[in-house]
Amino acid sequence: MDEVLVIGAGLAGTIVANELCSDFKVTIIDRGPSGKYQEPNLTETGKSFGQVTTFCYGEGGSTNLWHNGLIEIPEKDIVDPSFKRFYLSLSKWTEKAARLLGFEGDYRDEKEAIAKTVSIEKDAIDSILVPEKKGKLNLDRKNLFLSYSFVRQICRDGDEYLVTIQNCDGAKEYRFKHIVLAAGGLNTPNIVNDIFLKRQSTIGFIDHPMGFVGKIRVKAKYVSDFEKMVSLKGSTYEARLGIRFNYNGLQHIVYFRPCYSIKNNLNIQRFKSKLGCSVGLGLIRAACNFKVFHPDVLFEIYKKLFGKFPKTKTFSTWVVFEQKSHKKSTIQESRGGLTVNWNLDELKDYSEALKELKKKLGPYTDHVSIVEKKLEDWLWSAAHYSGSVENTLLVKNVQLKGFENVFIADSSVISEHSYVNTGLTIAKIALEVVNRIKSS
Repeated sequence: MDEVLVIGAGLAGTIVANELCSDFKVTIIDRGPSGKYQEPNLTETGKSFGQVTTFCYGEGGSTNLWHNGLIEIPEKDIVDPSFKRFYLSLSKWTEKAARLLGFEGDYRDEKEAIAKTVSIEKDAIDSILVPEKKGKLNLDRKNLFLSYSFVRQICRDGDEYLVTIQNCDGAKEYRFKHIVLAAGGLNTPNIVNDIFLKRQSTIGFIDHPMGFVGKIRVKAKYVSDFEKMVSLKGSTYEARLGIRFNYNGLQHIVYFRPCYSIKNNLNIQRFKSKLGCSVGLGLIRAACNFKVFHPDVLFEIYKKLFGKFPKTKTFSTWVVFEQKSHKKSTIQESRGGLTVNWNLDELKDYSEALKELKKKLGPYTDHVSIVEKKLEDWLWSAAHYSGSVENTLLVKNVQLKGFENVFIADSSVISEHSYVNTGLTIAKIALEVVNRIKSS
């Protein structure tokens, strides 16, 4: 059996390893600790990603932190012809990728049916389907070898690779026929540059700035539509519907969340975000904060206790913005961690886009209150770090140029992602890499 090394045990690495382990001898390595996940050592020199951990190391990677919300990149939103062709070629993996991320049933049929439930903005509606079956992805431990370690060196030897792997017991050399890089959008590019290309290079990336950037009071006859957009229960999933809007070639989406007050309060929005992502002692500390008595926070607590929101005509607007400027945001690997400079070069465009959103929501609302000053303060990272490996370094979008049988299976090869969560796309890319290895 040919030997395969998978670097990174997150969403992409777990899928690749599990799919290959019946036909190949698979070793998967990750720098995280055994049995739990580890937060990264991260230095932020630009815009902060946010108040909560946005990615982590360890088995399952960031599936330890986030739900596997499923949504596809709209074909019409992709500008680059090469990436568009590649993305369309991945459509054959959509249903399998959705199943691997916990979805039961036919994803595309369900998504199409959900879109028909809302009577407003029919041409602008998109939806994200969140499987009830949540939780981190797990490796098939019986059929593969998992090592908590990292790569020191990779050298080519004929049609194989000699790989020096370092762990707490020291360094050891192994041989592999295939190597799959799946360390994520912030880590894979450093492996490409340091280990394979042996060069120093500025690494750019894109993300999704997102945030609750306003509130609306909905006219009575449209409240039912907005309630449906907040949450619709499918057979084994929850659907959240949003309205697409755009400005200056950038595509965005707005989702809605019931609330009590029409006043925008940055401290309360930050607290709600932190409370929603807190666990263990962090949750206890948050619960002891006086901000839990704010009516908007009590709305969220009511939802947690009773499974639904109180009746209201007031909704928060949660916007996910597209980012296309790769070069202004940079990643550098420093000793023991990463230094990241996240730059929001498109802020002026975002502000103008919100003016367009205000016009779009006007016919359905009695009042619209959108943030107009210091927009950057209201935004944080959606943790969709992508596009960090240049397409010029790739053959057919996933193979590293000049290195036969070395593939990239994570978000670093997603050069455009509109306003879309990247999980489903990553899973499809992982399956494409599996197919290419099996066909080689």
